[in-house]
Amino acid sequence: MPFGVHAQNAHWESINQPSFTPTPYIYDIHVMYQDTVDHLLYLGGGGSASAGILVYDGDSLWAQGSYPMSRACAMVRYNDTIYVGGTSLTKRLAKWDGSIWDTTGIEANGPVFSLCVYNGELYVGGMFSSIAGINSNGLAKYDGNSWTDISGFPFGQFIGVWAINEFNSELYVAGSFGDSLGNVMNITRWNGQQWRDVGGGFHGNVAEVWRLEVFNGELYIGGSFTIGGGNVGNYMAKWDGSTLSDVGGGMMGMFNSNGQVNDLAVWNNALYAVGVFEYAGGIFTSYIAKWDGLNWCYLGDSLNVPIQCVATLDSSLYIGGGWWIIGNDTISGFAKWIGGNYTANCGNMTYSEEYIAAIVTLVFPNPATEEVTFQFSDSQESHAIIIYDLLGNEIYREETNDNAISISVSEFAAGLYFYTIIDDQNQTTSGKFVVEH
Repeated sequence: MPFGVHAQNAHWESINQPSFTPTPYIYDIHVMYQDTVDHLLYLGGGGSASAGILVYDGDSLWAQGSYPMSRACAMVRYNDTIYVGGTSLTKRLAKWDGSIWDTTGIEANGPVFSLCVYNGELYVGGMFSSIAGINSNGLAKYDGNSWTDISGFPFGQFIGVWAINEFNSELYVAGSFGDSLGNVMNITRWNGQQWRDVGGGFHGNVAEVWRLEVFNGELYIGGSFTIGGGNVGNYMAKWDGSTLSDVGGGMMGMFNSNGQVNDLAVWNNALYAVGVFEYAGGIFTSYIAKWDGLNWCYLGDSLNVPIQCVATLDSSLYIGGGWWIIGNDTISGFAKWIGGNYTANCGNMTYSEEYIAAIVTLVFPNPATEEVTFQFSDSQESHAIIIYDLLGNEIYREETNDNAISISVSEFAAGLYFYTIIDDQNQTTSGKFVVEH
């Protein structure tokens, strides 16, 4: 079904998309942003740059100028101007001046993945080492006149900043980073003067944080982390200002595969999560799930591919991505939920503190000098141990039927290492240890 053809089932409605001349369009919507001032929904992603950013007012969809990047990743309004961050070879941050996309003086030398307004200033996060002519390791701010690096960030090991949000008057910054001892892992908070820990962070060789959203007075955290090794949930957790906790058992892919959360949004007193997961709270949910504060709920339609983003416009909920088969209908990459408060099934399999403690492996000594010992606290008969370096490269693997095993690290370079334990029921535990010589 080409763009512009309307399809509808009981719960989702495809949004008619305009015909461009020539025929470029946003074919892979990666980010959506609700502008509450002008009551518009901005959409961006892959596709031809000549199509620009798409804008939707609830009735019509149009292209907003010729956007200068290959992919949009983040959007925000600051001082009556729409800023968009993204990826390309040369342009990574642009602003809409009312008639054109302007990149003058704000170029970054790496991708921009996150934008947030905090205390009257624009915060920009990504994978850059300079922006707007200043040196800045992945996080900078703009006060409307000048750009400034953020003191003390990052902490050592750094890949990028994927999400920024405000909670309890502090700025929360998340992504893939940590200090040399692993004390601050993938999420931190800034009160304007100092950086502080967020419940120990998220651990493991692929434990990144992708989205932050405030719901019912708590900060919800979505990403690619899994339970165990210091983590409290599978791909989802929440923070009340002092403690991280599980969210109804979190997410999981088919056959216990990747359950990554791509985006979060609040609508009609519920939190909506989208991503590559197919289960939430132990029930089948097919790439989108509703959290009502107690249970995860399935919306009743099976999708054939994951959802990239979710957002609201006024009183409606929208999803963005590629092409879907929803029920028996072909839906383009932009769809509206018309199912009201309908849910097909709800469930909750919150992990207890006792369960989490039971699957955590004791690793000692930590830091280690000559050898590190893994002691297993569960009753499984076999375990596979996989050790990774900071770049995610597998450097060691062994299987054992013993309750404990010691591994020589005398030839490991000094630094931080991650491990994954897989038991004979295919459950995984992840964590970290430090080697010192």
